[in-house]
Amino acid sequence: MDGSTDKLLGNLLKIISLSSVAFYVAGFFIWNIFLFGLKFNEIEILQSRFIYTGFFFFIYFYIFILIIYLIFKYILPIHFELSLLEINAKNRIRISLTTAFCVLIIFSYSFYIFPRIPRIFGGGRPLALSILPNKTNLTLKDLQALGIPSGEGSDIQTANLCVAYENSSIILVLLENRVVQFNKSQLNGIAALPEKRTNKYERDVCGSWAIFWINSGL
Repeated sequence: MDGSTDKLLGNLLKIISLSSVAFYVAGFFIWNIFLFGLKFNEIEILQSRFIYTGFFFFIYFYIFILIIYLIFKYILPIHFELSLLEINAKNRIRISLTTAFCVLIIFSYSFYIFPRIPRIFGGGRPLALSILPNKTNLTLKDLQALGIPSGEGSDIQTANLCVAYENSSIILVLLENRVVQFNKSQLNGIAALPEKRTNKYERDVCGSWAIFWINSGL
C-alpha cells in the first residue's frame, strides 16, 4: 500500500470509530430517557442496542434537517445558511444554542417518537410477548392478581403482554394500570406468537401504553 491508501484507511477508521461512539452515546441517552419515564434505571451500559438505536436516530435526524433545509430553500425561500459545520469554539452562544437544540431533539424523540417506532427500525415500541412463570416463586395465579390473564387454553403461559425492555436479569412489562418488573429467575421462558397476531397489538396497544406511562412519569 502507498502512503495515500494508508491515509485513506486511517481516515476511514477514524470516521467509523467516531460514528460508532456518536451512535452509542445517542442510543444510550435515548434508551435511558425512555426507561427513566418508566421509573427504571439501566445498569448494563455496554449493549449493542444502543449503537443500533443511535444509528437510526441519526438517520431520522438528518432526514428531518434535510426536509427543513429544503422547505426554507425552495418552498419558503429566505436567506438560510446551514452553519452547523462552521461552529467556532469561541462562539459560545452558537454552541449553547446548538447543544440546547440537540438536547431538545433527543428528549422529544425519546418521549414521543421512539416508543412508537418498531424495534427493527431502531425504536423502542414494546414487544408483544407472553411469559412462562416457573411456578415455584411465581405462578399464573400470582400474575392474575396483578391483572395479567393466562393465555387462551394454556396453563403454563400468559396472554400477550407489552414487554418494554429486557436485559440479562429482568424484563419490564407495561399493563394498563401499572408497570411491572420481573426477575428472569422467576420465569421459565418468554414466548412469541406469530407475527400477524402481534403486530396490531404492538402498534395499537403497546405503543399507546408506552406513550402514556412515559408521559405520566414526567
